Amino acid sequence: MNFLIKPYESVGPVQLGMTPKQVRRALKCSPSTFVNPDSFEISDHSGVLGLNIGYRAPNHLCDRILLFRPASPIFQNRSLLKRLSMEKL
Repeated sequence: MNFLIKPYESVGPVQLGMTPKQVRRALKCSPSTFVNPDSFEISDHSGVLGLNIGYRAPNHLCDRILLFRPASPIFQNRSLLKRLSMEKL
């Protein structure tokens, strides 16, 4: 799946500040959910989509989005995973 990155706003349909319920609805999937017992932070993981989403306690709003294959992150109309690390954007 292609995920268009808008810095400080969104990655694909996931916007920073969304609740877990809103994120799951936007992605149309039910990811695996983990709760950190030390900090009570929640994170969702979807290997099928290639993303991890973190929610900061106590409000559990999305504050970080991590992408990995098979996701295809797109920034400024260019794929980030199909580039050499030394290439300029």
